[in-house]
Amino acid sequence: MNNTINSILNRHSSREFTEQEIRKEDLNLLMKCALQAPSARGIETTNIYCVSNKEQVQMLESLGAKEGKSDPFYHAPVIVIFTGNGGTDHDIRNASAAIENLLIAAESLGIGSCWIHQAVRLFNIESNKEVFFNLGIKENEQVMGAVILGYSPKMNPKTKDESHIHMI
Repeated sequence: MNNTINSILNRHSSREFTEQEIRKEDLNLLMKCALQAPSARGIETTNIYCVSNKEQVQMLESLGAKEGKSDPFYHAPVIVIFTGNGGTDHDIRNASAAIENLLIAAESLGIGSCWIHQAVRLFNIESNKEVFFNLGIKENEQVMGAVILGYSPKMNPKTKDESHIHMI
């Protein structure tokens, strides 16, 4: 089996991470992989914000605590936020393709990941927007989703229910 197929079949969501930092070279490579995702009509509407600064990560983690909830980012050392700036239906599609590229690329490097949609809800709470704006996100952008990254102590893929496949 080739490496790409192997990464797709072994990819799973990780919500537990070790203290090991991800090398900057690997983060740069992962961001390039996300950026290489296809975009609707070739119009690039996705911006990618890779947050690895510990203080900024903690600031994002605290947004869930403000609501009396646990950390929505599972204490991951890296949070990658995807925004749309096109103001079209394509924003979510373009960001989703970039997110999927990132998830598969992370798996190929042995880095755990998880798609966090709760970032969208957190961004849409008016009192939280300043935290996102401090990361450089512009007022005309909307958060489409986030991915957390880190080294996971458990790397066991979950078997998927193949009854969802319909061959016609």
